[in-house]
Amino acid sequence: MSSYATHLPTLDPALGWPTVRPRRAALARDRAINPYLITLAFIYLAWSYFHLSSSIWARFLFASYLILRMRPDIILPYAISCMQLRLNLALGDGFGSGLEDVYAGLTGYESYAFSLPPVLMAVRTVIAMFDARVNRAALPMGVAIAWLLAGLLVVAGAIYAKSAGYGWTASVRMYAVVGSGLYGMLMPRLDQRELTRLGGSLAFMAAVLSLSALYGTYASQLLFLLGPVAAVWGTSGVLSRTKPLRSAVELVISGAFCVFSSTFMLMLTWLWCAIAGVVEQAAVRSRHEPYKRIHAFILVSFVCCVAVFAMGLVLHVEDKAESDQSVMGRLESKLYKDRGPLWVGFIRSMYEEPLLLPVPGRAFNIRSFGKDTLWRNGPHNLVLELLRQMGLIVGPICVAVLAAMVMRLSRVMAYDPNRGARAIATGAISAVMIGGVTLPFVLADRQGEIILMAAGLVVTSCWRGVGWPQQPRR
Repeated sequence: MSSYATHLPTLDPALGWPTVRPRRAALARDRAINPYLITLAFIYLAWSYFHLSSSIWARFLFASYLILRMRPDIILPYAISCMQLRLNLALGDGFGSGLEDVYAGLTGYESYAFSLPPVLMAVRTVIAMFDARVNRAALPMGVAIAWLLAGLLVVAGAIYAKSAGYGWTASVRMYAVVGSGLYGMLMPRLDQRELTRLGGSLAFMAAVLSLSALYGTYASQLLFLLGPVAAVWGTSGVLSRTKPLRSAVELVISGAFCVFSSTFMLMLTWLWCAIAGVVEQAAVRSRHEPYKRIHAFILVSFVCCVAVFAMGLVLHVEDKAESDQSVMGRLESKLYKDRGPLWVGFIRSMYEEPLLLPVPGRAFNIRSFGKDTLWRNGPHNLVLELLRQMGLIVGPICVAVLAAMVMRLSRVMAYDPNRGARAIATGAISAVMIGGVTLPFVLADRQGEIILMAAGLVVTSCWRGVGWPQQPRR
């Protein structure tokens, strides 16, 4: 029989659901780690130190190739390509002198080199949605079609913003980042071994970046999304005694930065993922409907997020007030003094001047620390930021896309036995649900698409059909 013949489904006795044995030729391509692409990514990283301006365009070509390739092995090199070594070191007062020589060779057109890859990812997603050779079983087709049609309004809003003299790329990039989860769902599947390697590689990258931030001068904002992945990966490894030494080292290093040396939001997402790792391991060892514990944990977390948001709205403080530096004091200060006035001010502006088209960069008035201020930096909340950048039509559609992904990722957490898949799924849920309450880094380009792309790949790799899962994990 030809090697290209379609293989019949076989029953996997360990999982209890039908699986399709992949062809040998396909397995040779669908790997999580591609040494050649990773080597090219590190060459770019070194290039970005010696000559930033030309490396930006080299990164544009490299990222465009990776996006068009659309295979699982692009995630790690794409993540590496999202860093600029020279710029971050200069900002951190590291090697080299200030920023004058860094910006000397820039022409102003480099912003397009960063804006176009997310747009290319959105176009590639649309092409894959209508490609008969692509497996669309895991794709939430309803919200995917709505996201596709919403792109017409995004383009119209960008044209209007450009003609009116506003910045026009922000909404286009955010729309593409939201769609990167759909992009990941349309990738070829990974097997169990490769999913473990992908999760472990992202956790290892988080540990390396944490170490460089603790003892060096280079700190990447990728840690806001990858740090929590290292938390659940390390916790599950220690508790399950799967490479416990490596897991403990990654857990301690990432925790040392995320908990003690970073923002309050990153501390919360890291701790949530560490607790989620404990809950998952307890569920694995339970014989009485273990998946219900994980569903209950996610539901309680969601209710807490809604309650925190409501408290920030109702109990916001607009005048100066003292607060202690305890954990609860910092939480109250973050909600009532910092985020609460932003949320109230934005909601008031949307009520007074509702915006339908996606016109990015909308400023709004807030009252904070006893004075009125025109705020231009966003409401610092995922749902509100999507409404601000995308309008009252496209914004809710983007929220629905992320909600559909979280629902599928919660099934991975509850039912799938693969450690790497659970780590990525848990990290993505924390980025959307926990981190989205106060600072949605998951919506930023060159950050959010990495975790959302990996999460989409996890969903399609673990998908088992309409009735998935047929049996809980054992």
